[in-house]
Amino acid sequence: MNWRVAIFVFVFVLLGLKGARADEVISTTKCRFNGGRQKVTIEIVMTEGRFYDDKSGWCGGDEKWEGQFEIRVRKGQRLLSKASLNQLLSPKNPSDSLFFWSPKFKLALRDYNGDGRLDFNLGQYGSCVGNNYRLFTIRRDGTIAGLPCAGNEEGLEVGFQTRVNSTPDITARHGRVTCTSYERSPERSGSVTEQWLWKSGRFVLVRRNAD
Repeated sequence: MNWRVAIFVFVFVLLGLKGARADEVISTTKCRFNGGRQKVTIEIVMTEGRFYDDKSGWCGGDEKWEGQFEIRVRKGQRLLSKASLNQLLSPKNPSDSLFFWSPKFKLALRDYNGDGRLDFNLGQYGSCVGNNYRLFTIRRDGTIAGLPCAGNEEGLEVGFQTRVNSTPDITARHGRVTCTSYERSPERSGSVTEQWLWKSGRFVLVRRNAD
C-alpha cells in the first residue's frame, strides 16, 4: 500500500467514525417510587449510533441522537434493570433506529393509571403537527413495562410538539388520561381531545371531542 492509498483509507475511516458514539447517557431522571420508599435514577443510554445535525429540511430535523438505546434503572450504583428501548417503543421492528432530539432531557413523570406508582412517556416523531408517545410504568422491582392503549399501537398523539422527547401535556386524573392532538384532513383541520380510561390492564378510549 503506497502512501496515497494509506492517507485515503485513513480519511475514509475518520469520516465514517465522525459523530459515532456508544454508551452515551442522553437522559437522566431521579425519582422516588414504591410509595416514596425507594430513590432511583432512570437513564436512557445510546448504546450504538451517532449524534448529528439533521439538516435535510423536514419536520423531524435538527440535532439528534439516532441508533439503538437502552433504558436503565439504578439504585445508587446498583443496576436494578435494563431493557432495549427500541424493543419497547417499536416491538414489531426492534432493529430499526430510534432518534431523540437534543438537548439532553428529563422524563415527564406522572401516575397515569391511578395505581400509586410513577409512570412516564416517551415519544417519537409522528408528523409535522405532533409526536406519538407511549406510556410506561416502573414496576416494584425496578423493571420498565408498557401501559398499552387498546387499538392504538403507535401510542398517544400529542399535537403541536415536534421536538419534545417526553411531554408534560399528557395529563392524568384517577386513571383517566387526557391528551390533545391536531387533526388535518380534507374535511376539517383543528384540535381533537381524547380521554383514555385504565380498565382491565389497558387504556381504552372513552371520549373524543373535536374542538
